[in-house]
Amino acid sequence: MEQYHYLLREALSGENSYSERTGAGTVGVFQRDVRFDLSQGFPIVTTKPVYWRGVVEELLWFLRGETNIRSLLEKKVSIWSSDALRHNMGFVLASNLISEEEVKNAQESARNARVILQDTGAPLDERKEQYTPLMDHAERLIKRFEQRILEDDEFAITAGELGPVYGAQWRGKSPTQPVDQLSVLEEALSNGRYNRRLIVNAWNPQDMQSMALPPCHYVWQVNISPESRKLTLGWSQRSCDTVLGVPFNIASYALLVNLLAHTHGYELGELVGKFEDLHVYQPHVPAAEEQLEREPKPLPRLEILNKRDSVAEYKSEDIKLVGYDKHPKLENPTPMFGGFF
Repeated sequence: MEQYHYLLREALSGENSYSERTGAGTVGVFQRDVRFDLSQGFPIVTTKPVYWRGVVEELLWFLRGETNIRSLLEKKVSIWSSDALRHNMGFVLASNLISEEEVKNAQESARNARVILQDTGAPLDERKEQYTPLMDHAERLIKRFEQRILEDDEFAITAGELGPVYGAQWRGKSPTQPVDQLSVLEEALSNGRYNRRLIVNAWNPQDMQSMALPPCHYVWQVNISPESRKLTLGWSQRSCDTVLGVPFNIASYALLVNLLAHTHGYELGELVGKFEDLHVYQPHVPAAEEQLEREPKPLPRLEILNKRDSVAEYKSEDIKLVGYDKHPKLENPTPMFGGFF
């Protein structure tokens, strides 16, 4: 995964910004791309653990066209919980599950935690000791929110809904985008109709205000080599959190291209990622530098244990990552800055 190290180095070589949405500050560059030869193994970052179970469950959730977090929570995957809480805060407050005072306290604690994280002059252990109890305020509210979604069917219908995000756009479940793009693409693949229109697009300006979060990875395209029948997938990503998000995204699209090739009888070609606003959050810089000091390990291989008629029909038990040897978890505290708090 030298390609990932290239992205880290490029992001760290860029300019500093303190005007971006989260307020955490970034260092980054614009538009870089990488290519992975899928015959060389499954491209997953090895210089830190990647949340593989989350990768699998989220992608399958996208492919089914789902936009409610309850089914993810049932699989113990919480990666969208803070976005759902932020998106539906008015409803949650009206339900009396959480008070406005609790939200204000949690947000203030999170802001104080970020100040501590940005103080790179203080020892890491000292910063972690101060940071952790502050973020606990937000974590407790999110856990309470998740538990209510799991226990209360009616509450989950509204509180767990993210709006017409990825799955709705891919599968045509939005009134402004009623075309099932994934089915159109799969039909072309199954019939061998190779063309330059095998595209699935998640960027729908008409739906942006209704989404909990505009899509970061917003379009992907499939290409078939006419003679070798190799299937290559390329995706474009507007916002690229290089330490936390990008390793997850690479693994997710690598899984998608493997599922498409396996399902429709093609050889594996390449995976190509185009990263536009490629950045490292300022508090994550030590973690990025720590990864660059680690030697990448050999890539694992992916086994798909069954063959379904559509990629939307796979279950997590059909998918097995074999031989994933990775370095330990990074020592630097690395919160996700794009959520509610």
